[in-house]
Amino acid sequence: MTVNYVRWLRSYVGHQRILQLSASAFITDSRGHVLLGQRADVMLWAPPSGVVQLGETPAKTLVREVQEETGLYVEVERLIGLYTGRDFEWTYPNG
Repeated sequence: MTVNYVRWLRSYVGHQRILQLSASAFITDSRGHVLLGQRADVMLWAPPSGVVQLGETPAKTLVREVQEETGLYVEVERLIGLYTGRDFEWTYPNG
């Protein structure tokens, strides 16, 4: 298991804002329904996702996060996009 990079970084910078790379999976069934799960931290519905750990690629992050969150084993078909900017900034409830 890789070291939890975010915890390690937080031990140095506390609650200062940081830039994190994360990945979200867009998974559909044969009818076009999108797989969502309810986030425990903010109770919003969202696709399986998570922070890229040191030594991981975004594709490996998706495979790991989907398995952890849903129990499904998936293969990444393609990268849909890379998004950044104010619309994608997030502050967790604990700061």
